[in-house]
Order: sequence, then C-alpha cells, then structure tokens
Amino acid sequence: MNKKTARALEKSIAHWRRMRDADSPTGGCTSTTSTPAWIAAYLGVLRTVDRVVLGAGTLPVWGTVSAYLNGAKLQYYDGSAWVDILTVSGMTDTSPTEKEFTFTAVNARHIRIATAAAYQYLATTEFRIYGGSP
Repeated sequence: MNKKTARALEKSIAHWRRMRDADSPTGGCTSTTSTPAWIAAYLGVLRTVDRVVLGAGTLPVWGTVSAYLNGAKLQYYDGSAWVDILTVSGMTDTSPTEKEFTFTAVNARHIRIATAAAYQYLATTEFRIYGGSP
C-alpha cells in the first residue's frame, strides 16, 4: 500500500469513528458534489439491519447539517443495485439533533445515505446502524 492510499484509508477510518461517537460536534461529510453524493458503511458480512440513528447539529466549517440530510435516501445494496429504504426527514439542528429511523429489516453488507439530487453535498454527525445477524 502506498503512502497516499494509507493516508486516505486512515482519514476514512477517523471519519467513520466520528460518525459513531455520540458527539454531535463531530461527524463526516462528502468532499464532492458527485451524483449522488453518499456516505456509506461496509458491514463486512451480510447483516440484518432494521434501524439507523442519524445526527444533525453543527459541524465546524460546514455549519448546520439538517439541510444536507433532509431529503437524502437511506439505501442498502442488494448485490446488484442500491435499493431505497426510506427518505430522511425531520432532522433538526437543535436538541434533539439525533433521530432514530426504524424500517422493515433488510439483509445487507452495505448501507448508505445518498443525496437525491445532483450537485448536493451530504453531511451527518452520527450514522449508527443496528440490527442482528441474518
């Protein structure tokens, strides 16, 4: 692994830790406005997932986060395509900044939040995934 790849991986791991630390001033964001912009989690093995917790609030440099989250899609990868689970709504930047979303269980290795429109950034202060084993 070259130094550039190692630094990118280290930065990615640090961002992921900040999105699961229950600390609203930390989190992660996209660095481009790709279509769609997305923040994803790789679960390693196939897992049953039936709820996520997302967080808004304020991130340094980015400012308030709810505008980036509301309207985004929560999706899972079924092995051939990304499938919508729900549309994120009701996120606020004032207490409480975290919101739990429950849904019919899906079996997935990959879960992501993705923008619904072109040229949008995406940010979240929390992205915690819950469920059991298949």
